[in-house]
Amino acid sequence: GELRFHTTGPAFDGVTFSPLERRLIDLGDAAVGGTGASRTLRLENVGSGAVTVGAGSTSGPNASSFEVVNDTCGPLGSLAPGATCTFDVRLAPAVQGAVEAVASIAVGTDVGTRSLAVRGAGQQPTSTTIDGPSGWNWNPIDLSAQVTPSPTTTDGGSSVWFQFPDAGPDGPYGGPVPMMADGSASFGGHFPPGSHRVYAEYNPNGIGTWANSRSETITIKVMHASS
Repeated sequence: GELRFHTTGPAFDGVTFSPLERRLIDLGDAAVGGTGASRTLRLENVGSGAVTVGAGSTSGPNASSFEVVNDTCGPLGSLAPGATCTFDVRLAPAVQGAVEAVASIAVGTDVGTRSLAVRGAGQQPTSTTIDGPSGWNWNPIDLSAQVTPSPTTTDGGSSVWFQFPDAGPDGPYGGPVPMMADGSASFGGHFPPGSHRVYAEYNPNGIGTWANSRSETITIKVMHASS
């Protein structure tokens, strides 16, 4: 607390700024030109008088790689006793590699502006396509995928995953297959009779300097022989 005598100055501090558990927030990775994870920052006026508040902002050499969204503080201008406001800081990489900035908001107390460091990483965008046989087909079935541009296979993700979202106990079973130097990958085998949806996904673990990408979902149809 504080004790003042015959003063009309602003409160020394009556505002809490959270999250308080850390002074640095890591927002992970996202493709350059895209958006990634966000984190909500919160102000609460725990004092007995209203305090002025500004809008959330970012500063620093990589400020353009972060966005302030869903800002409820800026439109208020003033925070009444017991009131709260929030704003989100979102990763939106403008460049490849590690990016850092400072998220700030002006507060009208003697303590003044509150700040929190944020960081993340920009990844090279990729796109993934998938190709398979059309119509009804006999086993075996061959599928192919292509990642563009071709990622360096030693850079945190040398596999393409063929995923079957509707697979039951009898399969079919997908999984990672090696990606070739030109970004291609192949998957095939004998599948249970019926229709099966499948898509290809590059680097689902999100590591390395190349961003995740996922193809459209296609349907393969496997015929069943009967007497």
